[in-house]
Amino acid sequence: MRRAIAISLMMLFAWTLSAPLLRAQQSSEAVATGRIVGVLRDPTGAVVPGAKVEVKSQATGFTKSVTTNLAGRFAFDGLPAGRYDATIIVSGFQIVIIRDISVVAGKKTTVNVKLRFGR
Repeated sequence: MRRAIAISLMMLFAWTLSAPLLRAQQSSEAVATGRIVGVLRDPTGAVVPGAKVEVKSQATGFTKSVTTNLAGRFAFDGLPAGRYDATIIVSGFQIVIIRDISVVAGKKTTVNVKLRFGR
């Protein structure tokens, strides 16, 4: 009986010492992320599907691209917090560059864009 109690106490002691280390490791591995979402519209207000939208981190140069869906919507999930530049390219419209989009951890940043005809 004493042996079982001693083993239980040792296990409890070991767990108590290791728990803060595990929490520290988890928090250092977790990256604070946010999202950028939006809708692309043409000059008449119609949505623009099939457009390429790319974001680039100003700090690291990391890039990610998506294509707008049938509703003209795009979403970038899981972006590390920081400042980004976005480039939007679609045939028949002028290229759009949006600078200094702020991504905040745990937040959604909305960037709705009205495109202009032309090249």
